Amino acid sequence: MIVELAALLLNCVVLALWPFKLVWWSIGTDRSYGLLSKSQSELSAAFETLPSPLHHELSGLHPGRIFGFHGLNAVPATAKILLYNIINMVSPWLGKNFEDGGGANAWKFLSAISCHFGWYEFDRMESGSDDPLQLNYNTRRNPAFMRAIRGEIKLLQPGIYLARMTYVTKKSAITLLYFVLEAPSVDGELAMATEDTDPH
Repeated sequence: MIVELAALLLNCVVLALWPFKLVWWSIGTDRSYGLLSKSQSELSAAFETLPSPLHHELSGLHPGRIFGFHGLNAVPATAKILLYNIINMVSPWLGKNFEDGGGANAWKFLSAISCHFGWYEFDRMESGSDDPLQLNYNTRRNPAFMRAIRGEIKLLQPGIYLARMTYVTKKSAITLLYFVLEAPSVDGELAMATEDTDPH
């Protein structure tokens, strides 16, 4: 009798804790290719080792996740994972939509209002170049404050891209954040990536 009661109590505790386990899985697990916990210096070092895609490889909407914010290098790894997962859960940014010669950022507000904002053009890059694919926001379609933004994209693995956003002024260039993009042809979602995937 005591054993049955203990087993019943244990099952009740497990069931009671199950929602908390789901919440932790949602916000406490690095599902962005093991990149959420890395500092900007680590992301920069990994970025430099990656090959570069050509603009014709990118077409259509590429869902994305943001991380590697400027100024957060000192934040503990676990806290970064929690923070970035929460940000990506509530962020209206869907990713980047690519067309011939450029594209725009895709947004969705209130689960119903979709739009494109933050336009960019591809900077010319020679075939076989080791330089990242460049996204130039200096276009009339953007407000003045956005025209100093530059994007850089490299290939993390087939169909998956590691990218960064830099704000360029006459005096300096500041890397604001990093993000990953997933090609439309890749099966599954970003959330299904394994935790231990490493860009090295």
